[in-house]
Amino acid sequence: MRKWVLSIMSIVAVSMVFSSCGTLFTTGGSDYRDAAAFHERMDYVRAIQSLEKALAVNPTFPEALELYPVVFNEGTAHLKEIVRNNESKDDRLSADQVYNAYKNLQKMHSLARMGNLGIVVAGDYSSKLEAAAKEAGQRWFDWGESLFAQGGRNRFKQAVNAFETAKARDPQIPEIDRWIQEALDQATVTLMVLGNGPDEAFHTMVLNDIKKTFSTDRFVKVLETESFRDVETMVGPTDLAIHHGMANNVDYLIDVSVYNRVETMREEESVRLPSSQPLFDGKKVTIGYTVKNLVTYRLFSLDQVRVIAGNTFTLEDGPFTFEISFAVAEGVRELNLGNTGRRNLRYVTSSVDPMTTSQAINALRRDFSHIQIPREVSNPADQTNWTRYFRDRYDSFIHFSSNESGRELFYATEVVHLRGTENYYFYITGGSTLEEAIQESRVNSAIMNGLTITARNLAEKAKEHRGTSYFTIGEEVGKIIKPEF
Repeated sequence: MRKWVLSIMSIVAVSMVFSSCGTLFTTGGSDYRDAAAFHERMDYVRAIQSLEKALAVNPTFPEALELYPVVFNEGTAHLKEIVRNNESKDDRLSADQVYNAYKNLQKMHSLARMGNLGIVVAGDYSSKLEAAAKEAGQRWFDWGESLFAQGGRNRFKQAVNAFETAKARDPQIPEIDRWIQEALDQATVTLMVLGNGPDEAFHTMVLNDIKKTFSTDRFVKVLETESFRDVETMVGPTDLAIHHGMANNVDYLIDVSVYNRVETMREEESVRLPSSQPLFDGKKVTIGYTVKNLVTYRLFSLDQVRVIAGNTFTLEDGPFTFEISFAVAEGVRELNLGNTGRRNLRYVTSSVDPMTTSQAINALRRDFSHIQIPREVSNPADQTNWTRYFRDRYDSFIHFSSNESGRELFYATEVVHLRGTENYYFYITGGSTLEEAIQESRVNSAIMNGLTITARNLAEKAKEHRGTSYFTIGEEVGKIIKPEF
């Protein structure tokens, strides 16, 4: 017998699938398929609404006409069962079950009457819905009264919700608006904000963020108050705010303080260059800064002037960094290259074949060759010219770093010695002349010094800025204290 039942169910399921697929290109088919889905979820009202839409555009739609009485009768029986199971109970939730069942019955049957299809018998549940609404409204009102009588802010907040639910069920409950307002007054607290920062703008910023945090909380009223910064007294702003709040029957005070500082950095590490083909010993210099905002907040309950919440935390921006890498000269040798005379030349060595060494040299020279010497730099071998040029070009460390960071150069190096030979040297210029190699070394060194000096100066200049996280302090504190209310 069980196998037979399962087979019938399978046939019905398959039939519904093919029926739905068959309506894919039928006028009203989309609404019909929505109705079938709502019916499956036992959402009978929305199923009837969708069937009404389908039949409005296609009155002879066979599948919709067939499904309509199934949904209507099944939904009616289901909702009446909810009424029978709850109408003898005397609690507000059961009363709501009856109310919602009659509301859906009335809506579903009204849709059937207005549709005037003649395939179902629709009833009128308006009087029963009215009686159920009054009963549910009274149950919620009684519940609100009991909560109000218990006292305490949480109970008053619950009472507001209970009274408002009662009014939604039955707006004619005597003095319901007065009860809602009284519960709301008892449940609502006032909050003062004090931003203790370097200027008046910090107080305003924190105040606006706290107001935004509680903008959707009708039980917390954030007050517009001053910062108490310019009052000439021996008492600090926090004490003045506390006295002001107590004198004006304010419930809470949130005091937010910040200590803002910029920490600069300069780090140096050994590397092998170029990074694409490590061959020479080098250094990577990292210059930068981090902005740190040390935030302290205290939430005072002013009825007894006590701190009910508080902490200290740090908000950071960064680190913001500039990096430059350079091959370091291994030493100085007196050399006579190309019969140009004996000179003291700084050198690095290579232990690989000439072609690989040449490729590595060219890779390190690439960043140099990409630097165009602007007309503002009258002497490209003078670091002060480059420092002045970079200073005039960049007004922020971040802009400077995004354009200049990551270069790899030879620094204070004229020649490359191929290890294992006595006289085989590569000029940094790739083998032109020694004079060009010496000039390129000087220009390289001037550029690198100009870049590092500019990086340090801009990092120091950053101490004038607060950092982006400074402007989110009020928002962060607001998120932390919101659960306290």
